[in-house]
Amino acid sequence: MSSPSPSSSLSAASQAFLAQFFPPTAPLQRDIPIDLGRVNMETATRKFGGPLPSVRRIDNLSVPCLGDLSADVKIRVYWPLVEQEKKLPVVLYAHGGGWVKGNLNTHDNLCRRLAIGSGQVVVAVDYRLSPESRYPDALDDLEAAFKWVGGQPTLDSTQVTVAGDSAGGNLVSALVVRLLTKKDGEVKPDHQVKRQVLIYPIVDMRMEGESYEKYGAGFGLSEVSIQYYIEMYLGRSYTDALVTNPEVSPILFGQPEMMPTTMIVTAECDPLASEAGALRERLEAAGVSVKHVVYPGIVHAYLTYFDLFPESEISVEEIVGWLKKETLAVGVQGGV
Repeated sequence: MSSPSPSSSLSAASQAFLAQFFPPTAPLQRDIPIDLGRVNMETATRKFGGPLPSVRRIDNLSVPCLGDLSADVKIRVYWPLVEQEKKLPVVLYAHGGGWVKGNLNTHDNLCRRLAIGSGQVVVAVDYRLSPESRYPDALDDLEAAFKWVGGQPTLDSTQVTVAGDSAGGNLVSALVVRLLTKKDGEVKPDHQVKRQVLIYPIVDMRMEGESYEKYGAGFGLSEVSIQYYIEMYLGRSYTDALVTNPEVSPILFGQPEMMPTTMIVTAECDPLASEAGALRERLEAAGVSVKHVVYPGIVHAYLTYFDLFPESEISVEEIVGWLKKETLAVGVQGGV
């Protein structure tokens, strides 16, 4: 695939971001040692992530893994600044990083801002990474954290939003699919996902869409990198049957009308942009309420770089405004 000229449609912030992190001489993701790639991501988000706003409290906890009570999943709980007079709604958050990189620290700033702006408790999940742990381990860890939320007396388990960026968006939407396909009685009737926030998510691992042709090279996240990340998550010998599993490609869930109210945040100059639009169309056709926000001239992964992208703060304001509106609407209606 030939590389289009990044300057033709990119914002100034996106051009600066690419010059900093994806210069023409940069190695391919698959050629960077995994440990170094993880360090690089954490260093970059710390350097350009902006100052850390203060929340009321942060709890670093561990919850039991599914099926292995001797192992733990680390979570970080962000308490908003509001005085707690009743149970608080919850945002269960999964970080991005291609299932290979990212951790609680890379998305610390974002999770703080979500908690402060929404007035809700944010529970960030430090799920197991690939290739050391492949599908479905990360998804299992999200489910373990979701179950933990349901057992906390100070959290409103009837008002749970799942949210995530990039690979994290894939995981939280896949979690919704998993919960919806469980047998009656396996999930508490009053402990359901009410809404999902998907930030430039990968929801279709068939890697189709016009945006792959338009933005698949020269715009940061590339088609080649996405293929590498999928191989790390699913294994190099993954099958078409696995790729079309709705727990892997949530857009293929056969009962889209069951999906919760959804917000999708898209960077225009992102190979994943087309599948975000396709997901919106599929959900809306099934009668699901969807808010889809597209940021022109912006590239993948912008949201955690508050010092580089003005759109990062704008996006957080959009997300928390939507969360407050949707939570209030459900509260007024007495639940759904």
